[in-house]
Amino acid sequence: MLMGNFPERPLCRSDYESGYSFGLHTVPGKMTWLGAIQAAGSAVDWGRSIIGIEGNDYSVFNQLLELKAGTVGEILFFPYLSGSGAPMLDRRVRGGFCGLDIRHDKGDLVYAIVEGLGYEIRMIQQHSPARGIRKVQAVGGGTRNKVLMQVLADMLDCEVTQAEYEEAALAGAAMLASDISIEEIRKNQETNAHVRRSYTPDMARHDCYEERYRNAYLPTQKLIRQYLKEY
Repeated sequence: MLMGNFPERPLCRSDYESGYSFGLHTVPGKMTWLGAIQAAGSAVDWGRSIIGIEGNDYSVFNQLLELKAGTVGEILFFPYLSGSGAPMLDRRVRGGFCGLDIRHDKGDLVYAIVEGLGYEIRMIQQHSPARGIRKVQAVGGGTRNKVLMQVLADMLDCEVTQAEYEEAALAGAAMLASDISIEEIRKNQETNAHVRRSYTPDMARHDCYEERYRNAYLPTQKLIRQYLKEY
C-alpha cells in the first residue's frame, strides 16, 4: 500500500470514486490518503507455493530474486489474485502472467511477482492526490526484502527508506493511544531496532521501467480488466 497526506479540504465526488481511502491526519490541518493492493503479501506467499516452497522459509524465494536483482524483467505480472484496489476498484478482475517464453525459469516468475507489485504501487502513485513524491518511508515485513525495496525505488523514482523499527505502525498506534513518547519506544525496543537502509533509484532502470509501465503494463492491464473477469 501507499499512504500520504495533503492539506485538509472537503472531499468531493471524484475522491469517493477514486477508490482511495481518506481520513484525518494526526497533524491538525492535514488529511491522509491510502491506496492498497488487494493481494500484496499473499501474492508473494502464492508465488512461493506455486514454485514448491513450503512453510515460512523465504530464503529460497529471496535467493531466486537475488539472481535477477538489478535487471528489468521481461514478464509482466498482474497481482489481481483477490481483485484490484485503488485507483481502479474491481473485485471481479483476475490477474496473470504475460510475456512468458521457454527460456524463463522460477527466478523470472518470482521476480515478475515483485515487479508486478511495483507496477501497481506506481499506478497508485500516479493517480494519488500526491504530487512530486521524493521519499517513501517503508514499514512492515516487506522492508526485509532488499530486492523489492530497490524495485520500488527504481519504479517510483524516489528514495525508499526503511522505518527505524519493523513494527513502526504498531509503535505509532501505541503513541496515539497513550502518552508514550518516541524516546520511550526507542528505549524499550532497542533489541528490535535494525540498521536502516535507504534505496536510491537507478535512473537507467527507472527510465526502462517507466517506458514499460506506460507502453506495456497499462495497455495490457486494460485488456485484462476488459476480458479477465469472474462472471
